[in-house]
Amino acid sequence: MVVFSPKVCSSVAAGVLCVSLPGMAARAARATTAPDIVTDVKVTLTAHGVVFEPRVHPNTDTTLIVKVVNSAKTRRWFQLGGRRTQLLRRGGSELFYYAFHLAGPVKWSSGGAAGKRVAGHLNVRVASFAGETG
Repeated sequence: MVVFSPKVCSSVAAGVLCVSLPGMAARAARATTAPDIVTDVKVTLTAHGVVFEPRVHPNTDTTLIVKVVNSAKTRRWFQLGGRRTQLLRRGGSELFYYAFHLAGPVKWSSGGAAGKRVAGHLNVRVASFAGETG
């Protein structure tokens, strides 16, 4: 690491140093705001409801990789928050990501062109960080 003293640093070197600082700050901000937990979840759509495997207990630092599979005889869709799949045929699947940023309930629902509609919600908790007390 090179440290420039204000007396030794020329205007050209100071300009280079000033230009590089915003880039370093942006990298540091990205590194501290990335999700800590990424979880694969399989959501199976059936004629009787929806099955989450494994069960989901998200925090505000959780990102889900959701694979939705339709095992019902009829076409069905699935929605989590603002993300919705296409109408999936039997055996069809779709993959999407969902990041939880706010604490509280996040609604999910499933339905089809014909058949019953089911709905529920996931309770998102505030994430605790390492070294935090209280």
